[in-house]
Amino acid sequence: MKKFFAILIFFLGVLPAFSCAFLTLATNTWILDRQFYINLVDDERFYDVVLQPDLLPSDLQTVIESNDIPVPAVTAALREVITPTYIRDQAVGAVNTLFDVFDGKKEKLIFDIDTTPIKTSLNGEGADKFAQTLAAGLPACTSGQDPYAADGAIMRCIPEGKTVDSAAISIKEGLPSLLQKVPDTLHIDASDAIRRSMQQSGNWNISATPEQLLAGVVNNSLGSTAAFLLVFGILCLLVGMLLWSEAWRGRLQYAGAALALSAVLVLLLGLSISGSAAAISSVFSQGSVTINGAPASAEMRQALTAVFSPALSRIGNSFSSTAAVAVGLGVVTFLVGTLFLRSRDNDLYFDNEPMKRKNQ
Repeated sequence: MKKFFAILIFFLGVLPAFSCAFLTLATNTWILDRQFYINLVDDERFYDVVLQPDLLPSDLQTVIESNDIPVPAVTAALREVITPTYIRDQAVGAVNTLFDVFDGKKEKLIFDIDTTPIKTSLNGEGADKFAQTLAAGLPACTSGQDPYAADGAIMRCIPEGKTVDSAAISIKEGLPSLLQKVPDTLHIDASDAIRRSMQQSGNWNISATPEQLLAGVVNNSLGSTAAFLLVFGILCLLVGMLLWSEAWRGRLQYAGAALALSAVLVLLLGLSISGSAAAISSVFSQGSVTINGAPASAEMRQALTAVFSPALSRIGNSFSSTAAVAVGLGVVTFLVGTLFLRSRDNDLYFDNEPMKRKNQ
């Protein structure tokens, strides 16, 4: 009967506590690693993701579409003036801003986007390429449609009798007045956006700022959760050991098996995540990814696969390595218990007195 309760404690206490603790410890190795995210955005393939029409901010898409300007034409034109280095610098800056909030170095979650390099390019050598590419992507104007948008600063369609080259000239001529309205630095206040979202959902009724909550959760929750789960799991393990056997041999075998079995689940999860690149490619190829409420394009899905497959590999490896250590420790503990005999017929008990082996 005691062994039944020991097994019950394993499934209800030891297994979930240790498995969740190992998951938390493994997650803690990358989720708070600033360099992990910097490496992610430092990949040049990230450039292909960012400049996809699907990933334009919904507010910007609304402005572009409300002026009847084709979004693909705009993103194609932006590719002529926005370099991978620029995207990388802005993305790394955003990552650093986020982690500065985590570390308490900044009080407000405000992302600063430097538009000066883009404006400089559009006022110089990049103007011709931008205008030509945008003009090439514009449709012909419908009957009675105004060919100009944004207060006449930029064309949105090509009127009858106008060629792509002449439309490009008109676009280039309108760029200076349009760029004067663009600030050198765009300040994106994520705090206000988060607060508004929480208020609209009815979940914001506390005085803490989003940054305070975010920093508190990031800095305290993972470590505290892992510690609590480990302590709880160890307590359950000790109780299970006492119920399983009166001898050190049986107790160590129980502890080793429980530890190894708990870690095996995490190990299998890590291996499945590491090997999931093919599955992710299949999911993306089937068009099951939506961005801004619309199915992602084939190009977008390919770019996402290229960028995030290495990240998933890192995440899977963190689970696998953490679990492998725990499995190894469990196996060693089990073997020590198996070999911990004074003789073939005797076990060593808690009181250090050799006693006749009982049926366990």
